[in-house]
Amino acid sequence: MSLAEAAQAVVEFYSDNLRASLFSGFLTLSGFLFSVKTFIVINIKRELYDSELYRRRILDLRKVNPNLPFYGPLVRLSHLLFSSVVLSLTTAVAQLTLGFIQSPVTVAICLLLAATTIVVLAKVMFIIRSNLLQWIGFYEKLAEDESGKATARSAS
Repeated sequence: MSLAEAAQAVVEFYSDNLRASLFSGFLTLSGFLFSVKTFIVINIKRELYDSELYRRRILDLRKVNPNLPFYGPLVRLSHLLFSSVVLSLTTAVAQLTLGFIQSPVTVAICLLLAATTIVVLAKVMFIIRSNLLQWIGFYEKLAEDESGKATARSAS
């Protein structure tokens, strides 16, 4: 099988099996991300970044770097979520427009957009996981502090 025949087989496989699924999947994903973006950002802000433990930690870190913003990581997460919404929508539209052009180049662009979107979403999931682990760590510290206070009160 020559390179041209292999490229044509990929184009046909994409047209017959992938294009419609990629379009509907990324369109659904962009709608979902758009609807939960604000919910995620507001809840993480309220539960993590507005907590007393986080504020104390930032104030300690500001001794080393006075320019450290309180909400810097949250702003970056918000921008990344917005970028993932735009990228998901762009990927869906590309499947519906470029995807109909039966050319190895356009198929490669469509598949590259899909892969890029997946990588960005993996990064978003990693950042959200990191925030959740930090949040749980703060609650763990709070529980230990309260447990220590209760033990000290019962001992006296």
